[in-house]
Amino acid sequence: YDSVPDEAEIDPQFLVGITHLVEHPIQIAPPVEQKEDISVPVYLTKKERKKLRRQNRREAEKEIKKRSGLAWPRHWSQK
Repeated sequence: YDSVPDEAEIDPQFLVGITHLVEHPIQIAPPVEQKEDISVPVYLTKKERKKLRRQNRREAEKEIKKRSGLAWPRHWSQK
């Protein structure tokens, strides 16, 4: 620590603008545009995959029934 000056040797004018606060720089956009948004793939649990598959299959069956005339469309039955 021989190269570090003592507090008595430091000029008081040098310390005028120094505070304990930290100034963070403003974040700016990079000069180049990103190609695409990076999306993280969603990993579902086995139970969630089964539930999603059941829901999709049930919706598909409802659509098939509506198209074939075996089930009324929802907006007709709500009178």
